[in-house]
Amino acid sequence: MDRKTSNAGEAEQLEQFERASAKQRELATGGEGDTPPAAAVAAALISVLETDRNRDIFHVASCERDAADITQALRHFLPGAEILYMPPWDCLPFDRVWPTRATMGRRVSVLQAIAALPKGPRITVTSVESALQRVPPPSLIDQGFATLQIGQKMDLGALRVLAERTGYVVDDQVDEPGEIAVRGDLVDIFPADRDDPVRVVLGPGGHL
Repeated sequence: MDRKTSNAGEAEQLEQFERASAKQRELATGGEGDTPPAAAVAAALISVLETDRNRDIFHVASCERDAADITQALRHFLPGAEILYMPPWDCLPFDRVWPTRATMGRRVSVLQAIAALPKGPRITVTSVESALQRVPPPSLIDQGFATLQIGQKMDLGALRVLAERTGYVVDDQVDEPGEIAVRGDLVDIFPADRDDPVRVVLGPGGHL
């Protein structure tokens, strides 16, 4: 075999290698430039958790869609782990419309959760946009939550004050997140970070 034949064979092998490498990069990134698909990012985060089951990871995705997809993938692969998702405001910057109570409720709920020590593996996912938006100071976040327990006597006046101070709407009935209604011994609360309302029935003496 002469030198020309050898060089041609090496060039062909190099070209095949480059095509194979390009195909692998396309499969790894989902064909969208340098941004890996949500499942690949989730797998990478899971591999980090495997080294330490008590790791507390905060991942910032490049865009909101990626953050939501990565969160969904993590919750599918790690049903027993604490997977938190912090959404951005659902309004444009400098818009006259405020973010909805549902969005702000979910954001504050995540902030309260990550302020506490994790009880196991925990991954918090957000986007660059969401991470750059202002949040309340920790002291105000702690004051915006109340725990109701069975047998506890409820102070309806204090509950109303807390609801109004934290942005809840006191109405005759609850239809959307961030609303509360008090009708005699029935208290309907639609938590701002939940998809469904709850009803509290007061017993004798105003006890739960």
